Amino acid sequence: MQKLAETLGINKNEYEKILNLLQREPSKLELFVFSVMWSEHCSYKSSWKLLEKFRETLNSSPFDLGEENAGAIPLDEDTLLFFKMESHNHPSAVEPFSGAATGVGGILRDIFTTGAYPVAILNSLRFGNISEKTEYYLKNIVEGIAAYGNAFGVANVGGEMSFLQDYDNLPIVNVLALGTVKKNEVITNKIKTAGESLILVGKITGSDGILGASFASKNLEQQEEAIQKPDPLKGKSLLSAIMEAKKFISAMQDLGAGGIISSAIEMAHKSKLGTKIDLNKIPTTTEMPPEKILVAETQERMLITAMPENVEEIKNIFNKWYLSAEEIGKVIDERKIIVENETETLLNLPTDFFVTEAPKYILPKRQRQRKTKDYYEIKVPSLQEAIEQVISNPNIADKFPMISQYDNRVGLTNVGANINTTASVVYDWLSGKFIAVSVDANPRWCKADAYIGTKLSLLEAIKNIVCAGATPRAITNCLNFGNPNDPEVYYDFDRSVEAIYEIAKKFNLEIVSGNVSFYNQIGNKPIPPTPTIGIVGTYENKEQIRTYDFAPNDVVFLLGKSNNLSLNSSLLLETIGINDSNAPIIYEEEDFKIIRALMELNNTNIITAANDISEGGLITALLESIFSANLGLELSFNYPEVPFLFSEDSGRVVVSVSEKKTEALDRFLSERKVPYNIIGKVITEDTLLINGKKIGSVKKLSG
Repeated sequence: MQKLAETLGINKNEYEKILNLLQREPSKLELFVFSVMWSEHCSYKSSWKLLEKFRETLNSSPFDLGEENAGAIPLDEDTLLFFKMESHNHPSAVEPFSGAATGVGGILRDIFTTGAYPVAILNSLRFGNISEKTEYYLKNIVEGIAAYGNAFGVANVGGEMSFLQDYDNLPIVNVLALGTVKKNEVITNKIKTAGESLILVGKITGSDGILGASFASKNLEQQEEAIQKPDPLKGKSLLSAIMEAKKFISAMQDLGAGGIISSAIEMAHKSKLGTKIDLNKIPTTTEMPPEKILVAETQERMLITAMPENVEEIKNIFNKWYLSAEEIGKVIDERKIIVENETETLLNLPTDFFVTEAPKYILPKRQRQRKTKDYYEIKVPSLQEAIEQVISNPNIADKFPMISQYDNRVGLTNVGANINTTASVVYDWLSGKFIAVSVDANPRWCKADAYIGTKLSLLEAIKNIVCAGATPRAITNCLNFGNPNDPEVYYDFDRSVEAIYEIAKKFNLEIVSGNVSFYNQIGNKPIPPTPTIGIVGTYENKEQIRTYDFAPNDVVFLLGKSNNLSLNSSLLLETIGINDSNAPIIYEEEDFKIIRALMELNNTNIITAANDISEGGLITALLESIFSANLGLELSFNYPEVPFLFSEDSGRVVVSVSEKKTEALDRFLSERKVPYNIIGKVITEDTLLINGKKIGSVKKLSG
C-alpha cells in the first residue's frame, strides 16, 4: 500500500502517521480519502500556519477565515456580500477550455452554496510570451471563461491579462465571483442536528475529475482523468433550484475538490456530527469502483442536508429543473464518516483523522540570491519611441478582441459598461447598493522582490477602488506559487503573506477569503510569485462613482512623489531587455496619505477624474485618461523626463480638476500635507505635448 500512497501524493512520514492512526494497513479506499483530505488543495497543509494570522484582520465579517465556502461582509443592515477568488491553473494547463470553464463554475458555486445570488465575475490571467502555444492557451482559456459565464448568465465585469516568459506552458487562471443574499436567507455548511437526510443534488456523478485535488497538489503533469467537464446550463439550473428550495435546506456544501467524501467529512466535522453514506444510492453515469465514486469531482453538484419531512419537496424541485436529487445517507450523532454498500462497510473512521490530524507544516525557507540593482535613468532613442514601445507592449495593449467574448451586460449589473473607472463597478439589485471590485497582480514586481511586489500590488488594488470613488472594505486573494518544498519558493510565499497582512492591518481591510495554488511549475522551474489580490469597496451613493476620463480644459495634478523616481522593474526596462533591476521603490506613507485624501475627496465634487499609476508608469495612466474622449494633453514639469513618465514606484496618483476648482484642490491638499505638482492641461486637439515638444497624435500613440 505504501507504493500506492506515494502515487496518490502521500509521503513516507504521512503514511507512517496513517499507520499510527489506524493501527493497521489502510485499505485502497481509505488511502484515496486520505490522499484527498490531506492534499495541499484541501488541507492547506503547507500554508495554513502562515495564513491564520489573517484572522486578526476580521471585524465586520460574520464568519471566521475559511469557515464558509466564501467570505462575507455586511453590505447594509439586511444584506451580506459574499466574494472569493479561486485558481484553476493545473486543469487549464492540460485542457485549457474545460479547465477555465470549470474554474468559473466552481467559484460561482462557492457563492451560491451560501444562498447568495451571483452578481458578477472577474478574472486574472497570466500567459507566456506571445507564441503559437500561448495563442492556443489564450484562445481556449478565454473561450472557456466566456462559454461558462455567458451561458450561466453572470456579467464578466473586468479583470486583467498579462504575458511573461515565465508562464510558458503554465497559464494562471484566477477567477473572482461575488454575490449577495439577505442575512436571514444565508445557508451555511453547518448541519443542525443528527437525523437529517443527506441529499446529493445536481449532475449525475461521472468519472471526470478523479483525484483532482491531489492532481493540483503536485508539479504539473498530464492527467486527463483529473480534469472536470463543464456544463453551464446545468450550473444555472442548479442555482435556480437552490434559490427555490432554500427554505427546505438546512446546510449545503459545494462538491468541489475531493468530491462527495470531502464535502461529507467537512460538513460533519464542522458540525461536530457524523455522516453515513449508502454507496448504492449514489447514481453514476458509468460503472465505477467505490473509491472513484467518492472522490470524483464531477461538476454542478451539491451536498445538502434537510429534515426528513422535506426530502420529497426538495426532490420535486430539483427534478423540475431536470437535475438529480437522491437521498444518499443520514447525519449521525457519532463523529465519524461511514460508507456502506449492500454487503459491507467500506469506511468507518473518525472525521478527526481527515481534518484535525491532517499534517500542518512550516517548511524550510531560503532567500533567493539575485544580482540586481537600481535604475534611475536610461537612454532612450526618443520619448515618442519609448512611449510607443510601452503602449504597444502586450501587457498594455488593448485586449478588447479577446475580452469582447465576455457578456459584460447580462443582469444589468455592470455600471462600468457605461463609464470608464479604475475598478469595476456593479449594481446590486437586492440591496440597491453600488459595489467596486478590482483584481490586481504584477509578477514582474514580485519576481524582483515578493514582499515589496505584493505590497505594491495590494496598494495598486486599493488605489483602484479609491480612484473609482469607493471606500475599500475587504480583500480576497489567490496566491499562485511553485513547489513549497523548494525553500526559495516557500520564502517568497511567506514574504508575500506577510506583505498582505501588513497592508491589510494598516488600511483596516478585512481578509475574508482566499486560495493557495502551489506546485505551479514544470520540473525545477517555478512560476514567479504571483499573489493575485481581489478587493471590494462600497459607495454611500451613486454620485460617488468616479471616472478616470479627463474632461476638456481640465488641469492635471500629480499627487505624491515627483523626484528621485526609479525605473526599477518597469515595463520600459522590460521592453528594452533589462531584467536585472530591483523592485520598484515603495513609498507606503505617501500612498497612505494619498489614499486617505482621495477618500475624503470622494465626498466632495472637487475633482473630475482620478487614475492610479502602475504598469507603464505615469504616461500610460495619462494616455488612458484622454484616449476614449479623443482629447490631447500639454504636459510641463521640471524633472528628468524618462523616470518621471515611466517609473512604477508607488506613492503617486494623477487627478484632473476644472480650472475653477484648482484653488479648492490646492487648499485641500495643502491642508492635509499631500505633496503635489500641477503637470499640465487637457487640450481638445489630438496631440501630446511634453515640455514644449510635440510628441505626436494621442490616437496613434495609443494604437
